[in-house]
Amino acid sequence: SSLTAQFLLLLSALRSGSVCKKESIFHFNFRTQRNPEFHLVDKNMSWSDAQKYCRENFLDLATVTNHGENQQVQEKAQKEMAWIGLHRDPNIYWSDGSKHSFTNWASGMNPFGGLSVICAALDGSGRWKMLSCEGPLPFVCYMAFKNIHTP
Repeated sequence: SSLTAQFLLLLSALRSGSVCKKESIFHFNFRTQRNPEFHLVDKNMSWSDAQKYCRENFLDLATVTNHGENQQVQEKAQKEMAWIGLHRDPNIYWSDGSKHSFTNWASGMNPFGGLSVICAALDGSGRWKMLSCEGPLPFVCYMAFKNIHTP
């Protein structure tokens, strides 16, 4: 995949010592979870298929750590319901393994209900709802590498 190729290019550059030097042959614009770049994938898939797609083509399903990121994901979702990376099976975690501290549940929503395996989707208002993971929805992924190019 594209992400694998980018990683191998970065690894090669790190081994040769050409990254982050003024005379570097590569320029990497590295995005992290603290500065993610979100992408809407307008294909209806189950949560697990969406997770697989994001991991093959981006980094992972969207991890939302604050209100600003939630707004970015909502803008990408274009006011439609879309999968994000929050998941319960049976513990609650983000798809990329990070801890969840920020939440934005829909009002009156019991986010966990009686199901042991449930997944989070962002609704049109930017609020989160827990749904059966099998329902097909578009989804939001995030990237860690924005650009890799030579000067």
